[in-house]
Amino acid sequence: MGDSPHREREHAPDGARGDGAAARLVVRGLHKRFGPTAALAGAELAIAPGEVHALLGENGAGKSTLVRCLLGALAPDAGAIELDGARFAPRSPAEARAQGVAVLWQELALAPDLSIEDNLLLGRELARAGVVARARTRQRARQALARAGLAEVDPARRVADFGSAARQRIELARALVEPARLIALDEPTSSLGPAEAARLHELVRELARDGTSILYIAHDLDELRRVASRYTVLRDGASVACGALADAGDDALVR
Repeated sequence: MGDSPHREREHAPDGARGDGAAARLVVRGLHKRFGPTAALAGAELAIAPGEVHALLGENGAGKSTLVRCLLGALAPDAGAIELDGARFAPRSPAEARAQGVAVLWQELALAPDLSIEDNLLLGRELARAGVVARARTRQRARQALARAGLAEVDPARRVADFGSAARQRIELARALVEPARLIALDEPTSSLGPAEAARLHELVRELARDGTSILYIAHDLDELRRVASRYTVLRDGASVACGALADAGDDALVR
């Protein structure tokens, strides 16, 4: 690839991307085995603040395992993760969210029969003397919904009242209840039409302009080029290339 991605990969885990920008997230030599299968075999990654970074790889390349390690759903066997220069080793998704890291999976995890506000703060309820503080909860929900482009939506309404595009944004709002430092999106447009996907892409760009780092996982290279500036390729659990998307041709990325 035109910008010598392997040389960039040597620099990225030391706290800077290949172009020298300071990193928000640094993954160094991450390993994870499930019995005889090596799901991660030295994965490395670096993402700057406000960067939309594409994570590419075939099914089984280790993308989901890497994201689950970032989320605290899995503990790596070896390697290290740093967030804004400090060791990052969450023991649960709730702990990761509290530190500003969240993941939006392809299969949404909303409870359709609950209200939006109850979904947004599920497990993080604001309470006093054991009673949910409804006014404060609604205020936090409105703030998160506004950041997700749903300022006009009543947080008291049930999730079941909304279609797939709005539910995608409600799920995103869950990640924005606390200040978000890094959000990973797993095939976020798989259930969206072209217009809805374009609106989501613009929202992703807005979040990045506000300083949130985005790890964007998708198989569609055209889609990735519309939103991401840099990329990392995983193959067999290892990072085999990284660099600027503008300098990499589709054929080289597929190889």
